[in-house]
This record gives sequence, structure tokens and C-alpha cells, in this order.
Amino acid sequence: MSAIVAIEREEEIEVNSDDNIMFANLQSLRLRNLLKLKGFLSVVDSLVLFNGKVVFPNLEELEIKCMDSMKMIWPDQLILDSFCKLENLTVSNFTNLTNILPSNMLRTLQNLKHLKIDSCGSIEEVFDIQRTNNVEETHDIAATELRSLKLINLGKLKHVWSMDPQGIITFAKLRKIEIGGCSSLKSVFPTSVAKALMQLEELEINDCAMVEEIVAKEEGIETTTLFEFPQLKTLILRNLPELKSFYQGKHILECPLLNYLHISKCDKLKIFGSNKESVEETNGLGHDVDVIQDLFFFGEKVVFPNLEELEIKCMDSMKMIWPDQLILDSFCKLENLTVSNFTNLTNILPPNMLRTLQNLKHLKIDSCGSIEEVFEIQRINNVEETHDIAATESLKLINLGKLKHVWSMDPQGIITFAKLRKIEIRGCSSLKIIFPTSVAKALCNLRS
Repeated sequence: MSAIVAIEREEEIEVNSDDNIMFANLQSLRLRNLLKLKGFLSVVDSLVLFNGKVVFPNLEELEIKCMDSMKMIWPDQLILDSFCKLENLTVSNFTNLTNILPSNMLRTLQNLKHLKIDSCGSIEEVFDIQRTNNVEETHDIAATELRSLKLINLGKLKHVWSMDPQGIITFAKLRKIEIGGCSSLKSVFPTSVAKALMQLEELEINDCAMVEEIVAKEEGIETTTLFEFPQLKTLILRNLPELKSFYQGKHILECPLLNYLHISKCDKLKIFGSNKESVEETNGLGHDVDVIQDLFFFGEKVVFPNLEELEIKCMDSMKMIWPDQLILDSFCKLENLTVSNFTNLTNILPPNMLRTLQNLKHLKIDSCGSIEEVFEIQRINNVEETHDIAATESLKLINLGKLKHVWSMDPQGIITFAKLRKIEIRGCSSLKIIFPTSVAKALCNLRS
């Protein structure tokens, strides 16, 4: 099939006085697996899907998939009100498509809420901002309606935004962003976009081999930048081997409602540090600054008061998870902690964290080859201050070859583990004894 509408059949559709072909009532359009399609109309052979003569004034959903011959979706100029009600746009499996949203479409798609682009191997940018020369013309769509953005398997994608759109257009209503398999992408957000994401609830970035920072650093900016995500509940950073920091300048990151955090295979992300050298490696700037201030997660000044689930995996450079001192109430609601596949991590729960993680119910530690103990008790000097009943209900310790003690000493009179219901320990070849006496005596709720 080379066209959807042949010109000789135009009597079946409405044609207005300007010879435009109007689909006045069409609300949903799906075009799939049309490998030889040259355009929507047979009279046009320009490899542009929608010719300027086609009008969709009420189209709300558009899905186009597997059309290798197409190089462009939109013409340079659309008829007024065409696509103006489009809310959902899915573009997937295009080999030669080079452009998704040219600057002329930013104004047209003012009601677009959900955008998904998948497996388009020639796409280098999503939002083409630099071609917008008339700032005054586009300023009235400064608040786009876009709610979700999903970019998957775009191997040549270099920029989500071709330039910082500050003063031209904002994306303040974005709530969910997922980016995966974009192997040429080095950063995700321009600074102005990141600062405007006050409604963002979910951010997931996976399998992007070249990403070095989440937010691109503004040139010439040396002051501390505040990034505030007041609605962010889920943050996933997975398999980002070049990621060094959230932002490679001085910054403060605030996520007061963050509920779920997953970090894995981000080995260059120096979450913790204890000297200037580690900070220089993190931010790449070599500035003599406060060590904690330039760290991404879990520094003394980072607060996650509502975090309930934390997973950190496959980060061989990490030696410690927590700093010596945390801000009050940080991690105080954490219920589920999973730590796995660390080569150099030597410490999981130092004494200062036993009181902080007072709501921790489920603890899993897997394949951490340097761990020698789980609950570090011996450094607790103020018995009265830390006396408590641990909330831990399940404990899973797997493949900890150097583990010698689950508890570094008998915690009698300091902390009890009476709520434990399930314990699983295997592959711990150096472990000789599991329970200190006081722990074993208190296991009245243990079921398996």
C-alpha cells in the first residue's frame, strides 16, 4: 500500500472550498506495518506522512508504527486547527524518520498530553527548539499540556530538547518520564526544564550508556542551584555506567515525597565520599567545596522523609551507604531495603542507622562479597539513647562469602529483634553462628 486515500475516491470524504480533505469526526487513527507507504494521500510522493491538504480537527489519538519509507510526519505548514486536539501520540519502529516535533508543531500540538517514541533509529532530538526564531509567536504556549513522555530504544538520540527552551516553552505539567535504551544521550534535561518539573511524579532512566548527568550544567553558573521535585514519588536509575552526578555543579536536590528509589549499575555515581578527591571525581570541576553538598544521594544534607523502599544494586565502587550523621527524620519511614551485588561495600547497618531505620521491616542483602557483619552493634556507646525494638520482620542474606556475624555482638539491652518472622540465610560460607543468645530468645514470632 502506497497511500491511505487515493485522489480518485475523494467523493467519499468531505472536501472544502480550498480542496482540503477533512476528516471532521475522526478521533482515533492507527497506521501499522505499512512498509511501502509514501504518504496519506496518493497525490503526494514526498515521504511526508501527512500532506498539508489533510485536516484532522478532532483527532485525539494517533499511533503510527513500522513505516520504514517515511522520513517526516508533518509538512512544513499545517492547515489551521488540524491536529489541534491531539492528546496521545505514539511513534514507533521507523528506520528513516529524522524528526518528530519540529518547531512549527510545538504551537499546533498544544493539547498533547502523552508522547511515546520507540525504536526510531535515526531520531537525534525530540523537541526541536532551535528553529523557533519568533519567540513572541510561541510564548503563548509556554505551559504545554504534556503529562507523560516515554522515549525507548532511540540509539542516535543526542538531545531530548535541542536547546534550553527557557522563555519559549515550558513542560511544567509533566508527571511521568521514562527514558531507556538511548545510547547516545549524555544528559536528559536542560536546566530550565528540570526547574519547572513541579508536578513530576515518576522518573525512570534505564540502559543509557553515555548519560553523564541528569540535568545539563548551565555554562558559567557557579552558584548553588536548587532542584526541587515536590511531587516526585518514584526515581529509578538503572544501568547508566557513565553517570557521575545529578548535576555537575553545586546543587541541592529536594524530593520530599520520594517513596521508591532504585539505583543499579551506576558505578561512576559517587554517592558517598569522605575527601576532596572523591568530590572532584564526582563533579568533574575540581572545586574546593563542601564534600557533602556536591553528592547525589545520602549525604548529610539529603533528606528523604517519606522514602519507603530503597534498592541499590551493582555499584562496585561504593564502600559505604550512609554518612556518619543524617538529618533528623531522613529515611525514618524506610520499610524495604535491598542491597545486592556490591564488591567493595563493607558496611550495611552501622550503629547510627539502627535508630534511624526504626520502621525497616524487610532487609535483603545479596552477593556483597566484602560484608563481614550486618548489624554493627559494638560502636553504640549511649545505651539509653538507642534502646529500641527493631521493626524488622524478614531478613534475607544470600551469597555473602565473607560474612562472619549477622550481629557483631549480642545486642542485649540495646535493641531487640522480636518482630522477626522470616529468616533466610544461604551461601554464607564464613558464617559460624547465626544468633546471639538474646536474639534467639526473643524470636517469639519467627515462622520460617
